[in-house]
Amino acid sequence: MAEGGSRQARLAAAKKKLKEYQQKAVPGGGDGGSAKKKRRGRDSEDAGGDPRDERDSREQVAEVMDGGEEEQQEGVRDVSSTERLRQISVQINGLMSESNYRNGESGSHLADTRELETRNQELTQALDAASLDHKRLLADLHDAKQQNDALETELLKVRADQEKRLQSEGSALEQLQVHVQTIGILVSEKSELQNTLSLADKSLQQRAGEVEDLSARLNAGRQRVSELERALSTVSSQHKQAEKLAKELQAERAAVAEERDQLMRVRDELTQQTSEQAGQLASRAAEVLGLREFTEELKGKLHMADIMVQQLSSQAGMPHLNQQLQQLSEEREQLQQQLHAMSESVQQLMLERQQHLQQMEEQGRLWQETAQHSAQQVELLSREKDEQVVRIREMERSLHELEQQKLVLCEQAARESSAAVAASEQEGPSEREHGLAAELERAHREKDKLLAQYHAQVRDNEHLSELNREAESRLLALESRLGDLGCEASDRQRLLETAQADKATISRALAQNRQLKEQLAEMQNGFVKLSNENMELGSALQSEQHVKKELARHMGSLQENSHEVKEQLQAKCAEAEALVAERSAVLQQLQQYGAAVVQLQAERDELHRQCLAQSTLLDRVQHQEAEARSALHIAHDKLRSLAQGSQVTVDGPQVAAEGVLQGGERRVGEGGPEEGWAVEGALQGVLEDMASLLEAPTDSPAPSPTDSPAPSPTDSPAPSPTDSPADEAGAEEPEETVSHLRALVEQRESERAQLISRLRDVYAALRRLGNLAAHPSAAPHHGEGAVSPQEHESLRAAMEQLQVRFQAVMREKADLRDQLEQLEHRCEQLSGETDTIGEYIALYQSQRDVMRQRHRDKDEFINRLALDRDNMKVKLGELQELVMRLLAERNAWGLEGPAPRGVAAVTAVTAAAAGGGLNEEEQEEGMGPHLPNGTQDGGEGGESEGTSAREGAADAGTERAHTDDDPRPPTTAEPPGTAGQIMQLLQELQESRGPSSSSSYLDESTCIPFFYRVDTDNEVKVMLI
Repeated sequence: MAEGGSRQARLAAAKKKLKEYQQKAVPGGGDGGSAKKKRRGRDSEDAGGDPRDERDSREQVAEVMDGGEEEQQEGVRDVSSTERLRQISVQINGLMSESNYRNGESGSHLADTRELETRNQELTQALDAASLDHKRLLADLHDAKQQNDALETELLKVRADQEKRLQSEGSALEQLQVHVQTIGILVSEKSELQNTLSLADKSLQQRAGEVEDLSARLNAGRQRVSELERALSTVSSQHKQAEKLAKELQAERAAVAEERDQLMRVRDELTQQTSEQAGQLASRAAEVLGLREFTEELKGKLHMADIMVQQLSSQAGMPHLNQQLQQLSEEREQLQQQLHAMSESVQQLMLERQQHLQQMEEQGRLWQETAQHSAQQVELLSREKDEQVVRIREMERSLHELEQQKLVLCEQAARESSAAVAASEQEGPSEREHGLAAELERAHREKDKLLAQYHAQVRDNEHLSELNREAESRLLALESRLGDLGCEASDRQRLLETAQADKATISRALAQNRQLKEQLAEMQNGFVKLSNENMELGSALQSEQHVKKELARHMGSLQENSHEVKEQLQAKCAEAEALVAERSAVLQQLQQYGAAVVQLQAERDELHRQCLAQSTLLDRVQHQEAEARSALHIAHDKLRSLAQGSQVTVDGPQVAAEGVLQGGERRVGEGGPEEGWAVEGALQGVLEDMASLLEAPTDSPAPSPTDSPAPSPTDSPAPSPTDSPADEAGAEEPEETVSHLRALVEQRESERAQLISRLRDVYAALRRLGNLAAHPSAAPHHGEGAVSPQEHESLRAAMEQLQVRFQAVMREKADLRDQLEQLEHRCEQLSGETDTIGEYIALYQSQRDVMRQRHRDKDEFINRLALDRDNMKVKLGELQELVMRLLAERNAWGLEGPAPRGVAAVTAVTAAAAGGGLNEEEQEEGMGPHLPNGTQDGGEGGESEGTSAREGAADAGTERAHTDDDPRPPTTAEPPGTAGQIMQLLQELQESRGPSSSSSYLDESTCIPFFYRVDTDNEVKVMLI
């Protein structure tokens, strides 16, 4: 509006001068000629003075532009938009002043030159202040001198180009002076041109207002887009974090599923083992019942043996038999005690089985609850993920709409500009105006060329500034690299310490593995020892059986039966003891392995939780670093823009705030309080952004030691007493690392709080400076536009603290990454140890299967023995019946006459078997009590029977000799029915015993000795050896 008013004033002055000129031109020719001469002289004088003034103004504009370029090169920053607009406005005003001066308005031109001079003086003062600042900062700008030299050479080239342009403009000005003389003739048409110019000014004002509106809309749209981009970046980061959490939860869910499957397998194996043990217990119970029945039978047999002992005790010369009987009674009592102990152990096993089943049910219920909880967490995370996706889509849709609005606004601006141009072109100019239009077009073309050259120069300057920025970034990278190299020594020391700690942990793990291997070796040795003891017991039992068989030749069927009962009971007791010992050892080992596996699982879960906590800490630190960097970048950009707007070139982030304050004070001194308030508002916005970004992480502090999830008693059971101290030390190391990390996090939080307090102090100081700048009359001046050294030092200290903070955060990030790698290495070691333990468990299971197979073989052998025993019982019953029948027949034959040959042979065989190795008198005496009552009365009958038996034995011996000598089959007649059946049954019994059970004395003779006696009920009990 001020420019429009000056233009109207200039037009009014031109109209007045034109009227005076017309009045002077009305009188005669002499006067007219003299007036013309005077006017021409004045015009020539004006023309003679015009180029000098114009050159001065051009030089001033060039100096202003050169000063702006030098400030851009020295400050290594972009030319602000306000400075560009100011320079363009200066050039346009110069051109308009030239056109007005050609129209005869010299006063306005002089006013413009005075304004330019004042502006030049102000700029020189600003340059002097900047040179003073540069003198103070020469130590900091030593590295940038080479770049400045290169830029100066380029500036010299630019100045040469500008001089050439000025020369071309001088020729153009001369041509314009010629045209001015022609314009004097066409002053009468100036009024119409002024009207058109006023209309054009109005249209330009309207277009300027529209352009300002559009620029405001564009700025608002850009701000909105930047806000949406920030929101989109935050949403994308949150989305990434959610995806990471979802992946981690999926991995945890898979791990939990695998663990659940493993536990299900273990439970199935344990149930299978319990079922097998239940079957074994049932079989053992059946065996115990059979043993009880067998003991009852043995009691009856012992009763018979007592009778036999009473009969034999009457005989002299056998004291050792009494000792053996006492030993047998003692062994019988021991066997009864062992049976009682076995019954108690069976009851205890049943109780342990019930407790084990209850524990398995509780574990299954706990795992089901954990699986349900993990499923709920996964569902919640999936819902959050869907919500984040919907928000991202909405943000993308809003961005698309904003872009469309931006395009529509640009199209509207282009249409309005084209409509304004068309409206201005619709008014057809006259013939005299064509020349002026052509000249104006030429001037516009020259102006466009100059503007194009100016924009090219600006682009070159921007390119140079970008190169300078890249050089600065490289320098900063090199400085950070130097800092990192300086920190590598301490990092190496830390790595060495961590390596030593890892070696210690590895040695502990190896010691644990060695202990486990030693335990397994001891178990294997125990199994081998047990097997050897079983073999030794078997061999001892076989030797004892052999000794007892040799004793049985002299003691008879009672002693042989007692020895068999003893052997069987000892074998059963030994097997029962071995099985109980094996079962107790297996249960103890299973408990130890179960406790070790549970402890390892708890340690792995704890390490996994610690890794998750550390990953969250790293993510928060990275997020804080990114926010702090963005805040610093924004602050630097705003400070740069403010420094460039105030025409102060400042180098380095440490003096940026000082330059901003100086520029704000100069603006306040130049333009009044409004610009001071703008500077203060900008500073307040920058500092509020920085404070909000630094205070934002404090809203979500790092997890305190109390926030970490405490393991439940079911998840991490108490270690068994068999755990070594190395396991406890290995479990304490992760806790030490976690406590160390928590202490570091708390220390960094305290440092952050200190930085925030210092930043608030700086913000208060800057606010006070802004108030002083807004009210310069009330505040004391420290010089021309200078800042107090205390405030400068506070700003510099704040910037240095921010830089130190960033370096410390980077170092902490590296340390946290190293610690995370260490924890991952430890997790891998633990997984390897669990694999080795699994291999040991597999080896133990294979050995257990071998032992089970042996146990099955033993059970099968015992079952076969039981079947054989039952068959023997049946055959003994048949033999008893046959013997009773034979005795009845013998009694009948004793009354009627001599017995047949076959019966005599049978009696001889039984008598020889009864005698064993005794003499004939002992045989006769031994056989005497076995005869029935009717035969014991007459001694002759006994002698005749004895002689007949001896004769039958001699005949049998001769027959055997004949059969051995003569290969032909014997032609002797078979014994009668009852005796033949007895012989056939005895042969079957001998065959059923097999060659392995046959003794040495049975191999010598084919007869089987047995004793018999008739009870009061006329019954005979046969006992076969």
